[in-house]
Amino acid sequence: MSEFLNDSFDSGDELKEDITDTSPFLENAKLIGESPTGLKIYLEDYVYTYLYKYAKFYRGEERAAALIGTFMEDSGQMCAVISGAVQIPPETKGETGELFLETHLEEIQKQMEKYFPDKELMGWMHTQPGYGIFLTTQDLLIQKKYFKEAFQTLMIIDPIEDMDAFFAWEGEELRSVKGYYLYYHKNEQMQNYMIANKIGLSSEELNDREDVVMHFRKKDRMRRQEIQNKKIMRMVTTLSCVLFLMCATMAVNLIQYKERLARLETELDHIGSNYSDILKRLDKENLQVVFAEENIEDIITETEEYAVISAEATEIDKGNEDNNKNEENTANADHENREANNETKEETAEPEAVDYYTVQKGDNLIKICYQHYKTTNMLGKIVEMNNLESPNKIYEGQVLKLPRLQ
Repeated sequence: MSEFLNDSFDSGDELKEDITDTSPFLENAKLIGESPTGLKIYLEDYVYTYLYKYAKFYRGEERAAALIGTFMEDSGQMCAVISGAVQIPPETKGETGELFLETHLEEIQKQMEKYFPDKELMGWMHTQPGYGIFLTTQDLLIQKKYFKEAFQTLMIIDPIEDMDAFFAWEGEELRSVKGYYLYYHKNEQMQNYMIANKIGLSSEELNDREDVVMHFRKKDRMRRQEIQNKKIMRMVTTLSCVLFLMCATMAVNLIQYKERLARLETELDHIGSNYSDILKRLDKENLQVVFAEENIEDIITETEEYAVISAEATEIDKGNEDNNKNEENTANADHENREANNETKEETAEPEAVDYYTVQKGDNLIKICYQHYKTTNMLGKIVEMNNLESPNKIYEGQVLKLPRLQ
């Protein structure tokens, strides 16, 4: 660009039409901000430089400019390539202070025929010194009235805060574009316009692009750093929430485990005290009740069976006793004499003969009685002979006396 500006040009001379090939920008375009999802906007470096100088020179008041370029498609996506800009003189404002009127369109058309004959009107730029980036009602009305096409955009620049942003149509809504592309290309049309329409600066100042490039690089780094900081903050916030939830869950679980342990300790203490009481009572009574290692239902069933068998044996014994009574009624006097003699002998005889039985595990007195006598009639005799307090109180290893039948 410096070599081109060093040549002498007269702003009144006619300029040849220069149809700039727009395809090389794809090779050196640099993304500013985030990748756009809708309309892709490509802004040429000369236009970017000129618009910022224009905004900063009139940084105390609002200004407007027309954006010139071409519309194309890249891989099925709409692209607005902005390769030129035309100032809108402030003295042409309407009575109500409007920035854009029908007379502005006529002036822009004349400038386009002179400097950008092969280009289209791609939108407009509005400066808002010190107000930041936002859409005003006037911006919305101008966009709806004069820039209705989907590829026509609005660029807002705050020269005091060094901020800029594009707005584009999304359906029927004008929305902020996340980012745009800045590209460099030999742009003789814009160079000719810049020379003919200087912004109160010398050619040497216009040629000095180093400050602008540094500004661009600094701004790009700041935006990238801001995006990175936002990502880090989101990540830190997410991790903090996850850690908080984990700590809360662990605290709740610890409280629950502590309560369970306290209940278990109480139950164990209660069981231990009950067990100690049982041992003391067993030691005091010095007895052991023996039962088979069976279910309580089996013991009840077995007891019922012994009861039935005992009843049957009792009936048999009664029948035998009746027969014996009949035989005794028919006995003769000799037998009575013999019995009298036998009674005399029994008085002088030795004590009644007995058998001995050692109680085994699972035994009970009814079972032992039935095993030895096939009847339970001797149960009372066994209790009496062994001086038992109860038929249920026998223990393993105990030796019982069992009357021996004659």
